[in-house]
Amino acid sequence: MLDSAIKDQLKGLFAQLEAHYTFDIFVHPQHESRAELVDLLEEVASCSDKLSCRLQDSEGLKFILLKEGEDTGIIFRAVPGGHEFTSLLMAVLNADGKGKNFPDEFITRRIKALQGPISLTTYLSLTCTNCPDVVQALNMMVLLNGQIRHEAVDGSINEEEVERMKVQAVPTVFADGEQIHVGRSSMGDLLEKLEARYGSVELEAVETKEYDVLVGYCVNQIKTLIAGKDLEDPAAIDTWISAFTVGGGAGIIGDLLVNATDDSKYGHSAYINFMGPVIGTILSASETWDATKIGGDGGAKAWRLAKSNLPFINIWYVKAVLDHTVLNQLSEFLSPGYRKRMEKNTRKRTGQGFWRNERGIRRAPRVAKHPDPWPHPFGLFK
Repeated sequence: MLDSAIKDQLKGLFAQLEAHYTFDIFVHPQHESRAELVDLLEEVASCSDKLSCRLQDSEGLKFILLKEGEDTGIIFRAVPGGHEFTSLLMAVLNADGKGKNFPDEFITRRIKALQGPISLTTYLSLTCTNCPDVVQALNMMVLLNGQIRHEAVDGSINEEEVERMKVQAVPTVFADGEQIHVGRSSMGDLLEKLEARYGSVELEAVETKEYDVLVGYCVNQIKTLIAGKDLEDPAAIDTWISAFTVGGGAGIIGDLLVNATDDSKYGHSAYINFMGPVIGTILSASETWDATKIGGDGGAKAWRLAKSNLPFINIWYVKAVLDHTVLNQLSEFLSPGYRKRMEKNTRKRTGQGFWRNERGIRRAPRVAKHPDPWPHPFGLFK
């Protein structure tokens, strides 16, 4: 069925296959196209040790593409010769990531967001020039979204079904028994029709991209360096919880948990922080008043309270500039030894030293070693 020149080309195409693929064939012993289908698939499989066939007697005629023994969701109820021979080859190559015409990231995410399960059927003719584009586009969606299945059905060997479904032209696409498309189309057009019928989950819920977390990590390290501190320990869970939050993966709940349960954030315990800034401010004011009455460091506490409520002070770049130009000097004046205590506490909590301060550069930045890289969750049980 396949001449030697075509087989040589197939050997080249399949040379880089990484996974093993099986044509899982189900066909009636007396089906008129049995020998043609089996011969074609066995000849294709002979072109690579990564391809094989498995034959089982059944009703009708079909085969399923398996990857490492698992159903890919791509089904042919046809002998994929003619124009559909390319669709067969692309199904294998695309499943292995070696094909072509992969959609861009935006289209890929939309496909992954489709709500399933979705069962698609394309009625085709082996002489149709528009059918392969539709078949290959839908097969690509199957490979990107595990809730989609697609059958490519040759109308000439399934005539009763074609009549029952009232198919008038090819390609015709059905989604769970309902006709959604007839004729030439593109992946974008087909995707829009599937989105209109099945809807999509929130794109951000489809996948939390590692990219976002890495961006959060890089942003945190830039802020840390600008503040004059060493880089955070990449082996510490606190580092990545913060990166996940800054990257937007945790949303407002993550911001609340990470900020509120940081014992050092506002000078109170995690439980007090979790009650909100108003309670924390009231307690700070009370502590300041008590310290003033007994002749303690009331001035320093008053300054810390005032500093924490300055407008825009929580904007990180504003805080970094003010700390190094004004605020740390005032804190040192009101509470001698402030700088040493602050550096000591930072090293104790995160292992970070300071590579520069208000006086200038001390040394090159280092990567900190966290003293407790895997603490109890959020420090609640310390």
